[in-house]
Amino acid sequence: MGNDEKKLCQRLAQAVEMLPDDKREFILGYAEGVIAMANELRASNAQASA
Repeated sequence: MGNDEKKLCQRLAQAVEMLPDDKREFILGYAEGVIAMANELRASNAQASA
């Protein structure tokens, strides 16, 4: 992980600490959705290039 990514993670962690629980859940759900979509795209790209 690069220096810029570490700074981003630190800033996100600080922001999340300030949020109420329901907003934390929203951000967590969004992040999990992004991960799931990226995994699907990688899988479909891997199948297309095979």
